[in-house]
Amino acid sequence: MPGRILKGGCFCGETAYTINVPETLPLVEGTTHLSPTCVIDHCNTCRRTSGSIFRAWITVPEPWITIISHPKEGENSKLVHFESSPQVHRSFCGICGTHLFYKKEDSWHKVSAIEEKVHLVDITIGSLDEESLAQVDLVKPSMHLWWKDGIGWVKDMFDSESGKGTFGGLRRYITGDIGINAEEV
Repeated sequence: MPGRILKGGCFCGETAYTINVPETLPLVEGTTHLSPTCVIDHCNTCRRTSGSIFRAWITVPEPWITIISHPKEGENSKLVHFESSPQVHRSFCGICGTHLFYKKEDSWHKVSAIEEKVHLVDITIGSLDEESLAQVDLVKPSMHLWWKDGIGWVKDMFDSESGKGTFGGLRRYITGDIGINAEEV
């Protein structure tokens, strides 16, 4: 399957993965969405399990994913699975805590160019490496999910006219230093 490879993994390097995206993007049948699909998710469960105000996902057919574990000698993989809802498994690194995958076990989908029905797996966009994040046509979110669950002031930042260039008019700093000598963009 010639195409492009996206790479990512957890913060500590215990678990890495690749996503093999075919050259011609397939359609998820019964939808108007090509795979991969990238979204910003405002659901209450994603917010609580991530500790973040919203989550960004890239959704791909499970057969495209290769998980590479780098356990220390004599240890098993530290990829941990958590059932956050019935039939819903979230996976994260058991060492550094990086959230990586979301899979709904009882949900099967037909994707054009794949013979059998498959699971679609959500992968945290933030766990992709910088080279993969530069492939904007594959990883830039194109929609919001669970907008009704979103926090009002966060939705205002996405919607606000002043947020067009600066995400809600927030001040921007070159680094994380916001002290006296901080350099603004």
